[in-house]
Amino acid sequence: MKKVLLTLAILLLLPLSNAYASKILRVGRGNQLGTGFVLASQHGSERNLSLIITAWHVLDTRGNTYAKLGNRTYPAVAYQIGNEKIEVWKDARGHDLAAFFINTGKDKWRPYSTAPAENGKTYHAYGYGSGSFKATKLQTKYTLLGAVRQGDSGGPIFNSKAQVVGMAIEISAPGQGWAPNPRFTHTNAVEPEHISTFAAAVLKKVKWRCPPGGT
Repeated sequence: MKKVLLTLAILLLLPLSNAYASKILRVGRGNQLGTGFVLASQHGSERNLSLIITAWHVLDTRGNTYAKLGNRTYPAVAYQIGNEKIEVWKDARGHDLAAFFINTGKDKWRPYSTAPAENGKTYHAYGYGSGSFKATKLQTKYTLLGAVRQGDSGGPIFNSKAQVVGMAIEISAPGQGWAPNPRFTHTNAVEPEHISTFAAAVLKKVKWRCPPGGT
């Protein structure tokens, strides 16, 4: 129990921690906002880059894409792939996943890694819903008991080892559909296997040699 509490305490401090820590960020495009997290980083002598994973529905609009941590904003970095300049990547298999890269300057951010989710476990989703950073307690697998907030979409769901076991994408009210005033009691999530596969495909396109979770 003490180990779990210590892990959660560390997670709560992540957005304010030192330059080498993993990061959970506010992300946005146009007038839409959500949450994103670092899943790969490339450290260089002149600049450091990080791959941000979030939900596609957060970035499915027009406007400049960015990540924000505290008072600092990080614009998305575009990559030239053939004749196309790509700023935001969408999962070709139809999962609610998007990715983009940011330049973190001299800061070397450590990425999270993924792990399989298990039935019967308790997890915590982190996000910037309602404009504030918060953890939401979730239970079971993929359609998780416990509702996140609007703005938490794209945020990571962690196990007790701070590994990503899913990504929050929407809230639902099982058995009530979308009737007027439903009671939202569950959170739907993208599975970690889909997150890793998508991230690996993006990293391959830009010719990064590290795998998801690596530097």
